[in-house]
Amino acid sequence: MDQTEHSLATNLFNTVFEQEAMGMALRAVDPRNSRWLRVNQKFCDMLGYTREELLQLTSIDISPPNEHEMSFEYNEKLLRGELTSYSRDKRYQRKDGTIIWTNICLSAVHDPDGEPTQIISIINDISQQKLAEKALVGSHDDLEEVIKSRTSRLEESEKLFNQAVHIARLGHYVWDEVVDRCIFASEEYARIFGVTVDEVLTQYYNDEKGMVLVHPEDREKIMSTYKEFEKQGGSCDIQYRIIRPDGELRYIREMWDPVVDNRGRVVQTVGILQDVTEHAKLQKTTEEREAKLKLAAQTARLGYWHYDEVEDEFLSVSEELAQIFGYTAEDYLKRFRTAEQDMDLVHPEDRAAVNEAYKEECSAGLDYRIVRRDGSIGHVREYSMHVKDDLGNLTEAVGTLQDITELKEALLKADHAKETAEAANRAKSEFLANMSHELRTPLHSIISFADIGFNRIEAVNRKKLGQYFEYIRASGDVLLGLIDALLDLAKLESGHIKLNIETTDLGALVGETIREFDQIVNDARVQFDCQCSETVRADVDSNRFRQVMRNLLGNAVKFSPLGGTVRVTIDVTSSGDSVQVQVCDQGPGIPEDEKELIFEKFIQSHRTSTGAGGTGLGLAISREIIASHHGSIWANNAAEGGAALTFLIPVQFGKELSSAQTAR
Repeated sequence: MDQTEHSLATNLFNTVFEQEAMGMALRAVDPRNSRWLRVNQKFCDMLGYTREELLQLTSIDISPPNEHEMSFEYNEKLLRGELTSYSRDKRYQRKDGTIIWTNICLSAVHDPDGEPTQIISIINDISQQKLAEKALVGSHDDLEEVIKSRTSRLEESEKLFNQAVHIARLGHYVWDEVVDRCIFASEEYARIFGVTVDEVLTQYYNDEKGMVLVHPEDREKIMSTYKEFEKQGGSCDIQYRIIRPDGELRYIREMWDPVVDNRGRVVQTVGILQDVTEHAKLQKTTEEREAKLKLAAQTARLGYWHYDEVEDEFLSVSEELAQIFGYTAEDYLKRFRTAEQDMDLVHPEDRAAVNEAYKEECSAGLDYRIVRRDGSIGHVREYSMHVKDDLGNLTEAVGTLQDITELKEALLKADHAKETAEAANRAKSEFLANMSHELRTPLHSIISFADIGFNRIEAVNRKKLGQYFEYIRASGDVLLGLIDALLDLAKLESGHIKLNIETTDLGALVGETIREFDQIVNDARVQFDCQCSETVRADVDSNRFRQVMRNLLGNAVKFSPLGGTVRVTIDVTSSGDSVQVQVCDQGPGIPEDEKELIFEKFIQSHRTSTGAGGTGLGLAISREIIASHHGSIWANNAAEGGAALTFLIPVQFGKELSSAQTAR
């Protein structure tokens, strides 16, 4: 039932009980001490008493002495059951001492055993009628018409009342506490439970019988409420579920008040019952939606705030907002009650921008950094809106705050990935240009010397022809080396290359590789300084190990100045389970931001990528070879200047390096 229907039912009920031309009262059945239990305002006005004053009196107290015996007589008949109701003219003495004539209609309310429990009275002021009767003796027909009109109005009021309680789904009942059973139930009461009035009074008439209609999960709650009522008394208000005989589930709200006798004992309970199923379902749906909205806010890391601009303080913040900063909502409001205090949570570098933005609405959104409770930095996006009064004065502000830290990090990663992709694309272009040059040079030599030999095959002597073939062979070897490098890298990356592992003297392998550079170092006037104090043996593929050394030594010689020194060291680590090899040159060194980048395919340091040649594959291949030996390789700059390329491999093949060894 919605609020409009409830208000209508309440107004109609009050209209019936408090209507203008009719007094109503409920009193006990004791003929000698018939205290009023309830009276309406019309009856109070009729007698000139307040409601509180009248409830302290009995019917005898306000009746003239000559009315007492008749009142006793009729009450005795009601009590003995000789009468179930009666109507008569009766005089009452007002508070100011004047006498008025009334017409009273009394009915007894009986329990199932036929015993009267209460008397309901309807009292009409007929003083004016009495005067009219005196003035119009014989106007009997007019008097009957008045009575008929009054009766019609009463019937109409009863009809409206019944209609109101039906609209409000409001049933009522009377419970006799002495015999502990229901002695009266309205039609609407029975309809709520899906039974008839007769079934209420014969099948479900006490707590034990009626409990079968209550939802099993709610029975304990109801019984506990009943027991508390028996101990403490007073009014009760409880909501529970019922299951009708047809299986339909309904939600019920029940309220009741005790009725006490003149000794203060609870003799009856008068209660009302309302079907609130639609309201309960709506409330449940609302709660579920609120829970979903809260979950959505938590998932989106979205909080809200409400600020009083007049008092300059927060009215509220949501738990989600407080959690963004690492607080509970309660702690947040204690620590950051005002906007000035709240600014402590903003990153110092962003406070000026945030302060400036707060002067206007942030309807377009404002991104800034925050400092969380644990000191970590986060990113948030805030939207706000101003609330003004009728005069245009700013009174409040509301806004939302969303944690976008992960989004910012993702954007940064995306930007980095974009830069990396662009760098890779540039490297690819540079590689293609370098590779084109590297391939064209030997290929051009092959074609040129082949053409010369072919054109001069008849005239040239055998020795000269042999030189041509030597040039062709040398150029072919260079070309083959380039192609082998590409194939090696592809095989190493795919894991298809096979290693021939054997325990080898690494110092001897390094020495053999250095001797391959004798002619080159003589031309470049570069010296080698190899430091290996003792025999160092490890499980390696000798050919692949020399290939790594060729790449590192070749780069060192290439980037060393004339007369420079290339230093090579071979050491066993303190743990004894790995070997470290380092090649240092005296060249321009490697920029800090390129120490990892130079191991990528086709990449060369920008300090050495021009003038020195190369495809940018040597270090990429070396990294793959070292990785296949379960080792690691890295680049640094030597303290005295120049680049230092270092790799670490385990002495026993197949053993991984420890985290301490790989940390650089």
